[in-house]
Amino acid sequence: MGHQEYLRNVMLEFQKTFPKARIWQNPTGTAMSMDLKRVIKYGFVGSADLTGIMPDGIRVEIEIKVGKDRQRESQKIFENVIKDCNGIYFIVDDKSSIKDQLCRNLTAYYRDWETDRKSTRLNSSHSAK
Repeated sequence: MGHQEYLRNVMLEFQKTFPKARIWQNPTGTAMSMDLKRVIKYGFVGSADLTGIMPDGIRVEIEIKVGKDRQRESQKIFENVIKDCNGIYFIVDDKSSIKDQLCRNLTAYYRDWETDRKSTRLNSSHSAK
């Protein structure tokens, strides 16, 4: 299965699994102008293949990897930017079930987020005494 077909399958499974969330393709690359005189760059270098928003407003970025494809340095930088802004970023590959990967990654994010939130609340209420 090629990258584009797998990407479509991930999008479909994402929408079935999380029907209130929204996700769309985020293409990047270069193209020639219609008059063939200019090269036009589009998208953000390193950004994930899919971008979207969870029902609670959290941004989600999903990078698709098929076969021997690996995350590039520009993609690692983009991942760090998203995570530093409390967004969700993860890679889905063709090695295991799409649904399992989606659920595992999103469950881990929300579990960590809830733990951090409780820790912050406990620390701030404790320091107020």
